[in-house]
Amino acid sequence: MRIVNVLMVLVTLIALIAVAFGCSPKPMYTLTVACTPPNGGSISPNGGSYKEGTQLTLVAIPAMYYKFDGWGGQASGSSNSVTIKMDSDKTVVASFSKASYSLQTQVDPLGSGTVSPSSGTYEGGTQITIAAVPATRYVFDHWLGGVSGASSTGTLLFDSNKTITAYFTRAYTLSISRIPGEGCTVDPNGGSYTSGTTVTLTATAAFPYVFSHWSGTDNDAVNPTTITMNADKSVIAYSKELVAGQPVHIYRNLWGGGYLTEPIDLKKGDVVQGQEHGGFPNLNWVVADPAGNTVKSWGGSQANFMFTADMSGTYTFQITNPSQMYNTAYDLTYTIYTDP
Repeated sequence: MRIVNVLMVLVTLIALIAVAFGCSPKPMYTLTVACTPPNGGSISPNGGSYKEGTQLTLVAIPAMYYKFDGWGGQASGSSNSVTIKMDSDKTVVASFSKASYSLQTQVDPLGSGTVSPSSGTYEGGTQITIAAVPATRYVFDHWLGGVSGASSTGTLLFDSNKTITAYFTRAYTLSISRIPGEGCTVDPNGGSYTSGTTVTLTATAAFPYVFSHWSGTDNDAVNPTTITMNADKSVIAYSKELVAGQPVHIYRNLWGGGYLTEPIDLKKGDVVQGQEHGGFPNLNWVVADPAGNTVKSWGGSQANFMFTADMSGTYTFQITNPSQMYNTAYDLTYTIYTDP
């Protein structure tokens, strides 16, 4: 009995000493946190148990496309961080709402076009298609800001305030005409081009016409030629019709393994059109210019041909009979078309 009393006395003394020196255990309190809406964000720290008197700094972290509005429950204020003292169980609520972002649009130079849609306000996470619309005599060049590239349309995602600029360039019109209309084709046959563009024009004559010259280009005497688009331009392609001479008919016999030439006098720009009627066996044909260069060649019979003289002088039809066994006749008809 005496031992029990002694133990009780010791326990009492220890408790009195702990109180005297501030060593008694402190109570624990619970922090409960919540977000509204639940997907609008989070709170750090995310709740827990804390000793009495603990000072806690809570931070509200908005989710993507949301913004923090303020604290509720046993915390208040609109700053995204708040400090609370754990002197009781506490519940803290962070309120969030969808963020709104502004769109500012502009064009350069002024009056060169428009942007659709124009300036406005959009909820965070909204994605829109934006388009640059050039004014008359302008073409779209590029974007700067929330949209990039040279396409006149682009996609814009609102995750922040956006300022975009659509740049346009002055455009000029190229008009092409032909005299006579059936004399040639021109590539390209006109169009719209940005300021400073150099366009290469090529005229292709339609037989029995030949291209003559240009009007309104950088160099009217050459084909192909160029034109610099620094204003609206009108170009004329002139052609002239060749005059057909009397048809020439040649009929010869060529021995097997033999070789013959037929001369033809031409001036530069003449066009020769004809047909080799051939025989049996097939013959080999070469057309050579005055310098001996091959202008045209073919093998076989009944071949239609056409060539243009690039120099003046005597051209030759060179005919070879490759067969050692057979003699054959060749039958050649041609007409010279010349500039009158």
